Amino acid sequence: MTAPTSAPDTWRELARLMTASLPDLADPDADRIVADLTPAARGRIRAHLTAHPDALVSGASAAPRSVQALITTLADHGVTGVRPPACLRCGRVRPLRRAVPGGRVCLGCEGILANHGNIGACTVCGTIGPRPSRNTCAACRRRQTAQTRTCSACGKPAELDPCSSCRPRPSTPCALRHTTAPVTARWPLGPVCTPCYRTARSHPMACLLCERTRVLIGRVDGHRVCGPCAGVPDLYSCERCAGPRSYKVGRLCDRCAVADHLEELFTDVPEAAGTRPLVAMRAALAQAPDAGTVLNWLRGSRSARLLRDLMTAGRPLSHTDLDATIDGRATAMTAEYLRGLLTAYQVLEPRDELAVRIVRHLERTVARYPEHGALLRAYVRWSLLPRATRPPGPAGSSTGSAGPTPASTSPPTSSPRPPATA
Repeated sequence: MTAPTSAPDTWRELARLMTASLPDLADPDADRIVADLTPAARGRIRAHLTAHPDALVSGASAAPRSVQALITTLADHGVTGVRPPACLRCGRVRPLRRAVPGGRVCLGCEGILANHGNIGACTVCGTIGPRPSRNTCAACRRRQTAQTRTCSACGKPAELDPCSSCRPRPSTPCALRHTTAPVTARWPLGPVCTPCYRTARSHPMACLLCERTRVLIGRVDGHRVCGPCAGVPDLYSCERCAGPRSYKVGRLCDRCAVADHLEELFTDVPEAAGTRPLVAMRAALAQAPDAGTVLNWLRGSRSARLLRDLMTAGRPLSHTDLDATIDGRATAMTAEYLRGLLTAYQVLEPRDELAVRIVRHLERTVARYPEHGALLRAYVRWSLLPRATRPPGPAGSSTGSAGPTPASTSPPTSSPRPPATA
């Protein structure tokens, strides 16, 4: 590193600006450092030091990348007093790339600001929200990336290699159970293992300070509190109602997700005289006490899919339509569960299911043994059906109905809770 015999005035001016804020920097050393800079870097550094004379010692985040490189060079030469710039948002000393109003931010904060700055409809799914990458939400961007990559460990499509399931995670003491386990999330209260994460997400509780039901991710005075009470944003709030976000679906709570599924299921259902029970059924499901159970039923049950298929036919629901879907034991269980649900919500009229099953079994038996058809039909008509439909006898008597009592065939007074496996 040798300085030229006759340095230009701009070089000497830059060296003077450097030594003005750094008394420990000798003039010959400053001349050699200036000589090693590129012409473009000299111009940018001189312009910045002219406007901000203390840029080399203040640690201000407004320093351009050429000034950041100069500070690193001065520190490598043992010059004392230099202070690298810190990120405007997080305050950490890192390479600052993106200029924002007030200074510059690091790469991590650049992504966060881009995520919160570009709000609009995703070009893929149409969801209104942050669009951090090419006007696309983060979920759609991850799916697009996963379509072109696979995990080398499990072979499944993944954004990163190895995927999040196969990537080894170091064991860390959990902040809730105080046991050493792989970390699933790092909350303000500390690292959290997988069981504690699932429990906290699935069962939000009332915050001790604000008394709102939220996922408690912080801790104040030894008590677990929500994110806003701990001084951080609520990471698991519903984007629509600000309630605790569902653990099963993204961005929404269980009740808002149920409302969307019901809107899709009961679309094009007019509020006419014949469809008032359907409207009442939709309202009862939307206001069910356990919205998570209703969401499981709407998303994954066979009876919900069967109801969706029957609703798309565009005609009123009937017992005949349900009977036409039965072609085996599994479909019979699905149809009978849906029939009970529709009967309980008074969408279908109650009927004697025992008599119907007897007749259905009779037809299957006659199809297998047609030579005994006349005898079987006569036996069912004159013996089985009268006993099945006979009203119950007096209490304590040995005679009575072979089928369900009228009380068991009437709609229940309370709305049934649809299980996810039905």
